[in-house]
Amino acid sequence: MASKSADFSKILNKKPEDIEKPKPLPPGEYRAVITSVELDESAQKKTPFARFSYNLIEALDSVDPDLLAQAGGIRKKDGEPRSMSRDDYYITEDSTWRLKEYFNSMFGENNWESLAWGIENANGQEVILTLHEETYTPKNSTKEETAIKIKSSIGTYEG
Repeated sequence: MASKSADFSKILNKKPEDIEKPKPLPPGEYRAVITSVELDESAQKKTPFARFSYNLIEALDSVDPDLLAQAGGIRKKDGEPRSMSRDDYYITEDSTWRLKEYFNSMFGENNWESLAWGIENANGQEVILTLHEETYTPKNSTKEETAIKIKSSIGTYEG
């Protein structure tokens, strides 16, 4: 049985001068859809969390259209939607209220059975993501960089 392997030659044969860092999306609100929820635990303290990932659907009025155009829009060069991930919700006694608020905004006020049910049924739900700029210093570097991160997410349930 022959195995299929990906053809990376087009990417791997790129010259250094042809490789550019993608421009980040501008801050603001975006309509998105949840594409996955993964359960995991933090590396150091082993705290359980739910990690939500999203595909962007559209930029809302709070997003600067000129900056969005400069960033290449909400679709990647191949036409696929841009994705956002690492929207983490810790699952501890003191932090599950955040998941409760998130699920209330998705499914309606206490209109869901349990946190497990919410996690299981979150895929495909539309949400509003608020993105913001965050400055950080990468490991092994002294140069500060700016990244676009998810500041908040809220469901679009209108009951």
